[in-house]
Order: sequence, then structure tokens, then C-alpha cells
Amino acid sequence: MFADFDRALREMGTGDLSVGKHVKRMARAFYGRIQAYEEGLAGDDSVLGAALARNVFGTVPQPIPFSEAMAAYVRDTVEELQGQSVTELLAGRILFGVPPGLDRCVASSMPERSR
Repeated sequence: MFADFDRALREMGTGDLSVGKHVKRMARAFYGRIQAYEEGLAGDDSVLGAALARNVFGTVPQPIPFSEAMAAYVRDTVEELQGQSVTELLAGRILFGVPPGLDRCVASSMPERSR
């Protein structure tokens, strides 16, 4: 994944001498998000909701109910993923539930197995 960061930065015209610095910054941000999500999943929905709101929306304020709904969706998704077989996951057959609020507009267009 980080090799792809390197390639993408070079394609965008980042100079050879600064690519490493940019990749390090991106890796720190990536691992920081992983840590925040792990702490949120180990804690309550307010911790997870805050991490999601901070990393998904940055400085754009979101109503608390939205963060709570997003945290509940992530928890449900983690539970669903843990119930899927490793063979299916490694084969790329990963099933995700429909996010809250989208069930009315997209459920009819999704395969039966994904609902």
C-alpha cells in the first residue's frame, strides 16, 4: 500500500527528495486512524463516533445522531465481517450491509445476498 503512495506521489510530480517525507506523513496518518478506530471499537459509541467524524469529515461539523448512526453501522459491519469465512474474504467476496438511510433507495437494486 505504501509503495502505491510512493508511486502516486511521483506521478503527481512530487520531487524524489521529498517523497519519503510525504509517505511517512501519510503512513502516520493511516496508523493513527487505525489506532483511533481500534480504541473506538474497544470503547463506547461516543469514542468511535468522534473518531469517525474527525477522520471522515475533518472540520465539517456533523450532528451527533449522524456520528452515532455511523458508529453503529461500523460496529455492525465489524461483527458481520467477523462472521464471514476467511476463504470468502481472501477471495474478495466481502459482504457489507446497507448503511443507514440508504436502505430505502438502494436495497431494491442490490443482490439479495447483500441485504
